[in-house]
This record gives sequence, structure tokens and C-alpha cells, in this order.
Amino acid sequence: MNVVLYARVSTTKQAERDLSIPDQIRQMKSYCTQHNHTVAKEYREEGASATDDKRPVFQEMMRDIINGNVVVEAILVLTTSRFFRDATAARIWKHNLRKKGIRVIATSQEVADDPMGDFVEGIFELIDQYESQMNGYHTLRGMKENARRGYFNGSNAPFGYYCNRVEDEKGNLKSRLEVNPSEADTVRKIFSLYTEGSDGRTVGAKQIAQLLNDENVRARGSAKWSKQRVLSIISDSTYIGEYFFNRKDAKTRREKPRDQWIAIEVTPIVESSVFHKAQRIRASHEPSRKPGRTTASPLLLAGLMKCGLCGAAMTLETGKGGGYRYYNCRRFLREGKFACKGQRIPSAEFEKVVLAHLSDVVFSETRVQTIVNEVSQAHAEMRRSMTSARERLKKQLEKIEVKLQRHIDAIEAGAVDLNLVGERIQELHEERENVRRELNNYQTPKPIPGTIQHPDNVRVIQRSLKDLFLARDSGIAKQYVRYLVDEIVVNGTDVHIRGNTTAFLNTLAQKNNVRTGCLPVLTLGHDWLRGQDSNL
Repeated sequence: MNVVLYARVSTTKQAERDLSIPDQIRQMKSYCTQHNHTVAKEYREEGASATDDKRPVFQEMMRDIINGNVVVEAILVLTTSRFFRDATAARIWKHNLRKKGIRVIATSQEVADDPMGDFVEGIFELIDQYESQMNGYHTLRGMKENARRGYFNGSNAPFGYYCNRVEDEKGNLKSRLEVNPSEADTVRKIFSLYTEGSDGRTVGAKQIAQLLNDENVRARGSAKWSKQRVLSIISDSTYIGEYFFNRKDAKTRREKPRDQWIAIEVTPIVESSVFHKAQRIRASHEPSRKPGRTTASPLLLAGLMKCGLCGAAMTLETGKGGGYRYYNCRRFLREGKFACKGQRIPSAEFEKVVLAHLSDVVFSETRVQTIVNEVSQAHAEMRRSMTSARERLKKQLEKIEVKLQRHIDAIEAGAVDLNLVGERIQELHEERENVRRELNNYQTPKPIPGTIQHPDNVRVIQRSLKDLFLARDSGIAKQYVRYLVDEIVVNGTDVHIRGNTTAFLNTLAQKNNVRTGCLPVLTLGHDWLRGQDSNL
């Protein structure tokens, strides 16, 4: 049997701690020798997470297989976690490959090629997913605590600063942001030029970038300055000592609610008055600035549509006094038929077709059942974790109360002087308040009724989700379409919906202040599926 080998590590630490890529390849080749398989090609992926398919080598392998560059009957991985750490995405990818007669075999977790083997393999995948999610949860929790103690998470400091390695009270190496003198001078120069101008003339961001490049002043490394780089400096509150961790979602890059940000105190580089003056100047340069097309447009798919004839964006065209709305090629509307023939598409009808198609894909009964099951399991695990944390904190609180009472008893008995233990009592009071606050954060949620997993209830949930998604005016559709779709390319009657496999369905329900479920959903329209089920 002809096969390809796919080996992956997500981090350098994993390569050192776990199986390195050469080790994975060696073990898979040994398996091939035992089973008389022929290796057509090896694919080695370094530093890539398996929670989605945004892996260059993984995509290269899939293109090679689908396009026939390599003819194989199976993809070999050492374990299921090397292929995907998301059970739902793994299932769908394997299903699509099976339609082409291609299996995915985990050589160290080999199962029978039958329904029971498929079920066992699914369990492996769920375990991989759970481990990945828990690792992510604990990692973020640790990083938040790190930030609260004033340490910097990450390796790339903001321009103007560097990461100074220091030891914490336990001897662990941590990073603190310290001012980089040479870069700080450049930051001050940017703010000075922007707020004070030069030779009595105002200087804009584009001019500042040009000036710095002419003077051979480089951004970090050998990068040249651009208007956007300059504006990013001007708008960054880090330079007045306000750096925030957990400000944006790591995957979506969307800004989180303000109360989730964690402030890290850093040494300011510019005066607060200078910074705020820069913000006023920037705002005044764009007095009529409006929200972007994507969020303000009345079109549901604005910012996603592309003309398949010329590659230009498709935008709003109105007819009969604005009573009718269409998608049409922006180049055709601006330059005429000699630039592009144009494609006038009635917006309302087209949006209904797209939403119906996505709804069937995302909210199939099988997928909703899977999601409900996973949410129930995750919720139960969260309850157990919360209960355990509460018990631990209660015991910690009891110990603090005992210590406080001992000190008070000793003072009352005249055994110790208040002046000698006053500071320690104050520390214990602060510890007690900290534990009480943390305890309040661990309110054990109510259990999800077991009946929610019954097929009848799942179908009710499915209908509700579809109804919300198809209700254009609900706001749900536009929000979720942004998660699902990267672009929609229209070429006559041929429509390709291309998306990514980032986490979707952020909420199934929100009851009892419990946020449930976050399961990735695979969208259609990958490069290697062109002309197949990517078509509406």
C-alpha cells in the first residue's frame, strides 16, 4: 500500500519533551516495513498546533493528495493527536478523505477498519481534544496570574521595550518589560513630529515613515517604516505605561470586554499629555470617519464577496431610488464594462441561499447532537473542577482564620505585643480577602439536565439554532458568517464559499450564567475541494 507520512510537533519544548519529528518518522517507517507499505513522501510540520488546519505543510500534503501529485491509499501519523486535536474537525476531514479511498492510520493506536474500530478511534480523538482544551485552559490561567504579578507573557516586546529576564520568588525565570533606550528615542521622535510638526509644518504618519526611512532609522530588525507602523505606535497606550494582557482573543483577534484585560505596569516612554494630544490630532485628521464597510453596510456579506471574473471586491449597487439592492463588481461600477463585465446579483435572494447552505452545513442534526454531548461532558467536568477548587479554597480560608485567631488570642493573653505582630495580622487579613475574592469566582454551576441529550430535545435545539441563523435581522447571522467565511467568490452561477476551521458556535445556550460549548466546525470550500462540495 502506498502511503505518506505526516509528523508534527507544536513547539520546541514538545520536541524536546515528547517525540521529536525524526523519532516519529523512524517509528512510522518501522511500521511500514512490518506491513510492506511503500512511503511515497514525508511531510514534516514544526511549530504548528493541531487544533485547526492552518498548517502550511498539512495544506501542502492535502493539495498533493487531492491534485494527484502523490497517489496514496493512506496517511500515516504516529498518534491521532498528530493529525488533529479537534475531534469534530478530525471526523470531517477523515470522512472527506474516505470518499476518495484514503484512510488516516495512527500507527501506535491502530484500530480495525470497521464500525467498532471507527468508534474507538473517535474516543482517541475526543481524548486528544479534551487534553488540548485543558492545556489551553491551564496555560491561559497561568499566564493571567503571571500578568497580575507584573510579568510579561510572550517573547516579542512592544517596540521601545525589551524583555528583561528576572527570577521570581521561587527562582523561576520571568520576563519584565524594560525600556530599550535606542528604540525609545525613535518612539519619542515619532510622537514629537506628529504633535509638534517640523519647521512650523504639520507632519503626518506617512511623512514620518518616509523621514525615518530616509534617515536609515529602521523598525525592529531591518524592517522599514510604513504609515501603518507609525500609526500603531501613536495609538498604543503602552508608551504611557498602560500595557494590557488578555486584551484580544488569541484566535479571532477580536477585542475582549474591558473587565477581562489585565494591566501590567511598565515604564512610560512619553508624557501622558503628549500621547493624548496625538490622539486628538489623529481624530481631527479624519473628522468624517465612518465605521468600516463590513460592519456598517446593510449587506449581510459585505467585505466577503469577490468577483470571480476580475478578482475585485463586490459592493452595494442600488436601483429604483434605493428600493432594490444588488451585489456588483466594484471595478465594473467604477471603471465600466471595459474593466470587467460585472455581475449584478440581487442581495436578499443571494443571502438567503448562502445562509440556507451554511445552516445545513453547520447545524446538521448529527453535528448538533455531537455538540450537545460534548457540552454536557465539558459542563460536568467544569462542575467537578469548580467544586474541587472551592473545597481547596475553603480549607485555605479556614487555615488563615485559625492563624488570625491564634494571634488575637496571644495578644489578649498578653503573650505578644501588638506592635510585633501587627504587620503579620495585616498580611493575614489581606490573604483572607484575596481567598474570599477567588472563592467568589468559583461558583459551582447548576447541572445540565440529562434529558437535553435526548434526540427529540436535540432536534428542538437544532431548529432553534437554524431559526436564529436564518433570521437575517437577528444579528446572529452576520456575526456567525464572519466566523465561518473568509470569502465568497462568484463567477456566474459558480459560487465558492471559502472559510477556515477556527472555533465556531461560541454558545449553544447561556443559562445560569454558564457559558457553554466551544466546538470547532469545519466549513466548506478549501482549496483542495474546489468544484466539489464548495459549490452552492
